[in-house]
Amino acid sequence: MDSPVAIENGYKKCMSWRWGIPNLIPFLIPPNKKKFLRNYNSLLQEEDMASLSEEMEIEVLSRLPVKSLLRFQTICKPMYRLIRDPAFVKKHIEHAIQNGTSTFLMFQYFMPTRMEMNGFYSIDHTSLSSQLLSSIRGNPLRDSTEMAYPVVPPDYLKLLGSCYGLVCLRTTEPGNEDSICLGNPSTKEYKKLPDSPNHFSSSTEGIEIGLCGLGYDDKANDFKVIRVAEIDSRADCFDDSSNWSETEIRTIRPRSGHVEVSTRRSQSVFEIYSLRSNSWKGLKTTPYYFPGELKPGVMVNGFMHWWAINRIAGYEAIIYFDLSDEIFKEVAVLEGPMLHDGEVADSEYENNNVGVLGGCLCVLHKTFDRVDVWVMQEYGVKESWTKRFTTTEDSIIETSTLRVISDFQDGSILFSTDDSLVYYDPNRKRGTRKLRIPGTGRLKGAEKCIGSLVSLGSGTYC
Repeated sequence: MDSPVAIENGYKKCMSWRWGIPNLIPFLIPPNKKKFLRNYNSLLQEEDMASLSEEMEIEVLSRLPVKSLLRFQTICKPMYRLIRDPAFVKKHIEHAIQNGTSTFLMFQYFMPTRMEMNGFYSIDHTSLSSQLLSSIRGNPLRDSTEMAYPVVPPDYLKLLGSCYGLVCLRTTEPGNEDSICLGNPSTKEYKKLPDSPNHFSSSTEGIEIGLCGLGYDDKANDFKVIRVAEIDSRADCFDDSSNWSETEIRTIRPRSGHVEVSTRRSQSVFEIYSLRSNSWKGLKTTPYYFPGELKPGVMVNGFMHWWAINRIAGYEAIIYFDLSDEIFKEVAVLEGPMLHDGEVADSEYENNNVGVLGGCLCVLHKTFDRVDVWVMQEYGVKESWTKRFTTTEDSIIETSTLRVISDFQDGSILFSTDDSLVYYDPNRKRGTRKLRIPGTGRLKGAEKCIGSLVSLGSGTYC
């Protein structure tokens, strides 16, 4: 094993090569420098760091934490240029995903001690995992730190997904309902998206926002936001030429109590925002309906996935949005034990949701008295569906918005429910418990994120 002096010297050689500024070395040293160096032990012993190729130098830097790289940018012009190079940013993300480094969890909590405002917190994924798997019983969220937020007060923001270091936030501020803000928690940059020319707003009669997701179009090298609205024939943008269905409406007359039954046509329409062009594209219809509350998409195999119902044919399916072709496609039609008996479109406690377990697409099949978790072992192959476990834990089944936030090496899972985080071990070795950051109230949102250098090009920071 290398001595501490050898490790320190090797680290300094590694970090002082091309820029030639030894005094800046402390700005780059991450807390886990020993682990960092041992990953390159053979490189340090066999190569002369001064003669490394530019490719190798970039390879070494691309494995450093965002925080370490940002410390250098204001006092070293070459580093400033490097961390804004799209190729370097992409390589940095690839290493973060592949090695599981720079991963953190982001939470939004109701704060009862702050005049009913909300607060955002984060915790390192490795730190949380260590706390959860430790034999010492304690609050695993005690190391969470409060985060800065954009100019919109946090009680008017809703967390709606993450992608390659960016998070998507929807505003509920009076007068700006359904506006969207993107942010990079690592760099603290944020960007309020321009208003849509389609005037999507939940406050408009006949329009209800049903889905919002953030993804990355690898072909176009562009981040995109998709927003789906459920509209009916009262809305001006309703298109009665295709992809609509009829819904039964019951109206009770105030004085007589007489119930009148009528039908109303409705359809799902979507619009797309491109970060590269900083603009929204026009409306398109889709035959899919998205039951329940507004849910973030789940990123698997490079695509965002949701549970949906085909409003024309009536079947349940797991669908994804192809960001390059800008169209919804089916990855699986649900069959047999993954279906619900009767109508599920508006059921609060009988529904499905999608998630990721062990890197595979999964379905949380929820009924009144249990949750069955199915995993698609081979993406796109319906024969590979396998039931992983069933749970009847009250803290998991007594919720309408169950989501998988993260899983851990021992197979345990962190769920989010209507009001809290729930740690669950299917192997029953560590039990089930609700988790909460001290001083906070009910949970409002949670996402698994990675630290990245992705720029929004806004120049605005929080």
